[in-house]
Amino acid sequence: MLSASHEYKDHRGVLWKYISDKELHQMFPNGGFKIFSDMGKKDSPEGTNILEAEGGRASLYPYKKKLPWLKLVTGYIPAADEEGEEGFIRIIGNAWYKLLFLILALLVCSIIFIGGIWFADRDKVPGLDKTAVSYHIEGVKNTDSESILLPGVSVLKVKEKETHIKAALVNPDGNGCYFKYTVKLTDTGETLYSSGLIPPGKAVVEFDISRTFEAGEYPIQVGIETRDIKDQDIEYNAGNIDAKLKVTK
Repeated sequence: MLSASHEYKDHRGVLWKYISDKELHQMFPNGGFKIFSDMGKKDSPEGTNILEAEGGRASLYPYKKKLPWLKLVTGYIPAADEEGEEGFIRIIGNAWYKLLFLILALLVCSIIFIGGIWFADRDKVPGLDKTAVSYHIEGVKNTDSESILLPGVSVLKVKEKETHIKAALVNPDGNGCYFKYTVKLTDTGETLYSSGLIPPGKAVVEFDISRTFEAGEYPIQVGIETRDIKDQDIEYNAGNIDAKLKVTK
């Protein structure tokens, strides 16, 4: 019988001499060795196969070619069956490093996921108008970084007893600030519409006012607030444009 140089202590404290997995495959590079049973951390409750030695005995498990993911081969105990045929008892241990690797991988993924959310939220601008779309007017672009280009708004059109308006509230390309539009009735100061922050090169192209009107023309003021790109608490000069709300049947 092959000599074994390693020692394995079972749950009873019994020492078993064994050959490492690497050593066994070096001895049998082409296979051909027989495995009688598996030895686990605890005795098999069935007790059909018994391994006996001078130091004690162990109840073995049936040999399984494929191990569970969290199990590994610790080594092989040289043994012989009742008929004298030589083979091995395979020692099965727990692959705690796999569980640790899985936990670390999940931890890293969680950190990356949370970090991604944090960076994404950090880059979000509070109050940004989600309805704003890319909008370009041919020939209209601010080329002076020291100034703010305000667009002209003269008429907003809506149908009688409806609230939906199709009109472009633009922040021209090249402006170094956000725009925030407010539409008010000139006579009463009633606010009919207020946009979110519109980035340069974008526009709100349709929106709803707060109520319906009878057919006619109503004087309105279109206010434009300007906010710094990096710090939205910083306001620049505001603009007010006199315009008309034209209500048709």
